[in-house]
Amino acid sequence: GNGYTSMTAEDNLKTSKNMPNPRNRETRAALHCNLCVAAAHELYDGLTSLRKLRHNAPKYVEYVDELDKVCKLMVKDYGLAVDQETKRPLLIFRSKNDTPQQVSGHWVTNMIAERCGDLIEEYESSII
Repeated sequence: GNGYTSMTAEDNLKTSKNMPNPRNRETRAALHCNLCVAAAHELYDGLTSLRKLRHNAPKYVEYVDELDKVCKLMVKDYGLAVDQETKRPLLIFRSKNDTPQQVSGHWVTNMIAERCGDLIEEYESSII
């Protein structure tokens, strides 16, 4: 289902009516780009913590587990940020910990899961 945080029913309606169209090429490119930035930040934080915890010598399986954990966290906590004034969704992915209002669910959540998995698959050897 749709997930709206900290919004009234009226705000929810405004937001859902103004959702970006992920089938639009430019919109999809902007969404993918911003999602990559968010994933890179989360991966950096997660892997830095893992390295500190393991005194710079994590095992391969620990790296893989951390990458998986980051994607699961993003699916659970991330959505499109919502403009505070207009209640329109932005083309920026934010954690619910970083923004008071966001929208997730349906294609937003699917895109996060799919793109995060693609990034890890494509860059796993560089990351680890």
